[in-house]
Amino acid sequence: MFLTTAWLLWLSLFLARSTWGQYGSQLNERDFDIVWQSLNITGHPDYFDNIDGEVELNENDEMVVNATFGIRQNLDDLCYVHVSGYENSNGQDWVLSYEEGDTDLCDFAANHQCIFTELGLHSNLPSRCPYTPKDIQIEGYQLDPNCFPKDMKMASWAVNIVMSCRSPNGTDGEIVEALRVYAQIRVQSR
Repeated sequence: MFLTTAWLLWLSLFLARSTWGQYGSQLNERDFDIVWQSLNITGHPDYFDNIDGEVELNENDEMVVNATFGIRQNLDDLCYVHVSGYENSNGQDWVLSYEEGDTDLCDFAANHQCIFTELGLHSNLPSRCPYTPKDIQIEGYQLDPNCFPKDMKMASWAVNIVMSCRSPNGTDGEIVEALRVYAQIRVQSR
């Protein structure tokens, strides 16, 4: 359930940012904003519990993510992340614009440090792998445009992040979908 709420929120952010690569805050400021539109997080009960997350309007009229969840098992190199990003520039058709195949969770976190660092400022989620059992709380998280490419297209985007984990018990090699984060965002000019 931890991955269900916090992890899903984190993955939504992670997916959105990872979908367009690793970009750091050392780059020039972007001339666009990224606005949360929706978020849906689900998790396997063996890995996450008490998932609760939503996009809300804060006191500054900004869309932010608030979430809680519990990590129930170690999340490490037995877990893999797959990211798909879809663009909708005409208001009708979603077109697959980005896909990142199965990547070891710890490598994924290291390669997308911009997102994890920013998320860490709004939560108690560790910024580095492995992730051990812990209750997570995310408050007021916004997407940082500096983690996205400068030439990001002004459009609506949907990001689907799936984390699958290999069973640590025995040698059966069973793979379980531990977490799924689906988020919609809008890229708009400032």
